Amino acid sequence: MSEVLARYDLDRVTIATLASHSSLQIFHGGAKLEGFETVAIVPKDRLWFYEQFRHLINHFVVLNNWRELCSPEVVRRLQSLNAVLVPHGSYVEYVGLDCAEGIEVPIFGLRRLFRVESDQWAKMDLLRRAGIPIPRLFGVGDDVDGPVIVKLPGAKGGRGGYFIARSGEEVVRGGVEERVREAW
Repeated sequence: MSEVLARYDLDRVTIATLASHSSLQIFHGGAKLEGFETVAIVPKDRLWFYEQFRHLINHFVVLNNWRELCSPEVVRRLQSLNAVLVPHGSYVEYVGLDCAEGIEVPIFGLRRLFRVESDQWAKMDLLRRAGIPIPRLFGVGDDVDGPVIVKLPGAKGGRGGYFIARSGEEVVRGGVEERVREAW
């Protein structure tokens, strides 16, 4: 990454992030209010929506799909904009762990945490070890002894991936394993 940064004009750094529900908050509060230009990385089918926020977005990098983020063309474009990528909760989910960790663009934060972000059990363990209270965790097939909220792993949980169960049998009957397979 030091070779990439050596080519950057550090007086013209831009803040880039994936266009999602979190991006507008990043652009407004984390970039524009601090005087940075912004780059929205957006799939072409969502471009129409984000074009309505040109007061927050200076540049668009348009993708055919999220996995295209790590293509040489897109990486060169981001580097030419002196982009620093600000990941958010959907980043690893959208682009995949290999791209998230390996993209040759500076990232605000620690790349090593993407593995934790992508693994719900590792994420909860990190929070627990940090002394942050976490809910009791169950796996599929565990003995559930009261109401629980069942969630799909990763950002996909927000797309109809939640349901309530009162027993391990209800978790299985709720189709969590099938839902995970369909989501991936």
